[in-house]
Amino acid sequence: MRMMMHFSAVVSMIVLLLGIPNSALAWGDEGHEVVCQIAYMELSPTARQRVDGLIAEDTEFREFARSCTWPDHPRQRASEHFLNVERSASKVTSGQPCGTAAKCVVTAIVNDTRDLAASPDGSDALRLLKSLGHWVGDIHQPMHVSFSDDRGGNKVSVTGPCDSNMHSVWDTCILQETIGEDAKTVAVDLRSEITQQERMDWSAGDVTLDTVLGWANESLDISRMPDVGYCVLKGDVCQYDDNRVVYEEGQQTRSVVVDEPYLQHQSERVRTRLKMAGVRLAAVLDKIFGEGDQVIAAANLRDFSLKRVVDARAAATPNVVPQLRNLALAPTVRDKQMAGVPTQDQIDALLVRVKELEAELIAMKSR
Repeated sequence: MRMMMHFSAVVSMIVLLLGIPNSALAWGDEGHEVVCQIAYMELSPTARQRVDGLIAEDTEFREFARSCTWPDHPRQRASEHFLNVERSASKVTSGQPCGTAAKCVVTAIVNDTRDLAASPDGSDALRLLKSLGHWVGDIHQPMHVSFSDDRGGNKVSVTGPCDSNMHSVWDTCILQETIGEDAKTVAVDLRSEITQQERMDWSAGDVTLDTVLGWANESLDISRMPDVGYCVLKGDVCQYDDNRVVYEEGQQTRSVVVDEPYLQHQSERVRTRLKMAGVRLAAVLDKIFGEGDQVIAAANLRDFSLKRVVDARAAATPNVVPQLRNLALAPTVRDKQMAGVPTQDQIDALLVRVKELEAELIAMKSR
């Protein structure tokens, strides 16, 4: 594990020497795979079949989860992996969804969601699917909604087991040191923790610009928290350190102690962000992969509504064949009377069994 941490530090140094913003490498490959594996397991059967169909066309990846690392290898659409804000900003607003930049992870999600929903079977659908999975992971990594002068924590040194910088701590170190190193196993474990209430809280309703901004603001809230150690709050301003508002290139970097207590304390936040990203990505893809092939797209960013896009597509091509999962799963009145309302114990037992079956399936596929 320590060797992997040193490897990550070497990669970070190479990236910086080449002048590539390391903030393009959110969560590391494992984190992105965890998010997309959770999303894949959360998908409805119909949506999962559509995703499988697109991935089957890919010449590089055989699994959706692994395909979500694609925009990092090589780096693509560099400015759309993150969102830089002013150090005085406590919230990202619709008036400036990318701050002073023209593009960012917020617009990447909105644009790719719109384009994929508009043509889910189009020639560009595979690229959009892989990109969208990546962007949703990026926006849930707190160091990706941060400050440009310190490169999203790349210019904040750390001491301890992680032995690199603050960005790398949140990309990989917390995940690998406290949660696990195998993406599929971690995804199964994390998904088993998600409750139905959390699914509703995290992904209910339409997907709009405000929805995506909400995801960004959750990350910004975390990056500004004092116990994270990324910046130092002085009034409303989150300074680089006690004496410097911003970091200037060539200056000595500040150092934060990232020890075992820190890693354990932040572990729950990382677990939650990964679960949120997976559930939300699944909800977006479930909405996208409906019937029909013609869509009226939003006129501009603020008008975007995934529900409106999908509704327009459905209206253009009416769905006259009921979905199979509705026919198979919709209980009759007699079934409901006989079954009664399931208890929480029954639900928990089923979730445990689902986890066991998924682990068995993953093991079989890897043989």
